[in-house]
Amino acid sequence: MTDLAQIIKERITITEMAERCGYAVQRNGFVLSPYHQERTASCKLYSDNNSFFDFSSNQGGSVIDFWMALYNVEFKQAIKEIAEVFGLISPTSDVRRPGQVPAKPVRPKEENIFECMNIIEREVYEEHAAIADEKQAFKEVRLLRLEQNKEIFKDLYQYCIGRGFTQECCDYLLSERHLTPKTISNFKIFQIRNYYEVQNHLKKNFSMRCLQSAGLFNRKEGEGEESGNLIFFKHTLIIPYIFNDEIVYLRGRYFAEGSAAAPDGASKYLGLRNDALNVNTLKRFFNRDVMRTMLSGERLYIVEGEFDAMVMTDHGYNAIGIPGIGNSPSAEKFHLLKSFKVIAVPDSDEAGSKLAAHLQKIFNERGMELFVKKIPAKDVTELAGVRV
Repeated sequence: MTDLAQIIKERITITEMAERCGYAVQRNGFVLSPYHQERTASCKLYSDNNSFFDFSSNQGGSVIDFWMALYNVEFKQAIKEIAEVFGLISPTSDVRRPGQVPAKPVRPKEENIFECMNIIEREVYEEHAAIADEKQAFKEVRLLRLEQNKEIFKDLYQYCIGRGFTQECCDYLLSERHLTPKTISNFKIFQIRNYYEVQNHLKKNFSMRCLQSAGLFNRKEGEGEESGNLIFFKHTLIIPYIFNDEIVYLRGRYFAEGSAAAPDGASKYLGLRNDALNVNTLKRFFNRDVMRTMLSGERLYIVEGEFDAMVMTDHGYNAIGIPGIGNSPSAEKFHLLKSFKVIAVPDSDEAGSKLAAHLQKIFNERGMELFVKKIPAKDVTELAGVRV
């Protein structure tokens, strides 16, 4: 099996692998990520050493790793399938044929990871690419973008929190979500009370390109780079994601005309606009900072959603939140939890069962132990309401 793996790496190029799997390879060597769905290509193919690196998830490897990521198979199975598909060994009855290969990914927009950068970010990229390598250069650009975003998010928070909450929003947080004023303050929750006032404030203090890069403003096609609007028009209850005591991401909860009841067809939550740099991704742990003060062996609860994590914190538990299985952090990020006794408390519905199975798979693959606790309510927030 080891010899066959070496033959695969020597005879099959990474470009051939990507094209065989239905990917459109851009002229700069970028393709869509094999790890998840995306609209802009963030995975770079390197023909010089026959490898790839996906900048959206910080993962990469050989042609075999590419196949494993795309089809979610283990190493031995990947070698067998690749060898059969590319004619290195005689095929069996269950060989992957063209009809079994995932549908050809949607061709990415003209925008790519370089076009997402502003002038300063491109200069930083070129400087570090010249003295280090491309991976380190992209890392430096991401860090620069993150620092810029944090400045904007801090300004937005301070501006909005100074104007307080409407009475309806207070009632929703205190009565329906069962949060305490202290928790609301600690998690830096705020409300956009006057959409146009907030939008104009941001435009006066930051360039449109920076606001768009931060994911706060959209881009109007055909109306120039300086056109765009604040995305949180109806999703005005803002839930910040905090890392090292600074806001690094924002997610809006539907709250319009004094109500959190989203109309049919409308999403309850809205995250920041992301681009090929993938700085504004939702796939991160909510309340990650709780782990900074925890000791090895302490209990850490994983719950579904931000509000459940806040409720658990209110009741004295160490808790982090994942906003659904589709927004789970990459499997590699779970190494952050390895020193704790981790207990999953999923919602008591089909989505919760899927999330529990997803987490169990990640923990099993890494030799980590996960405990799953079922609760006599739909979710933690509902359970808190019963107890209050």
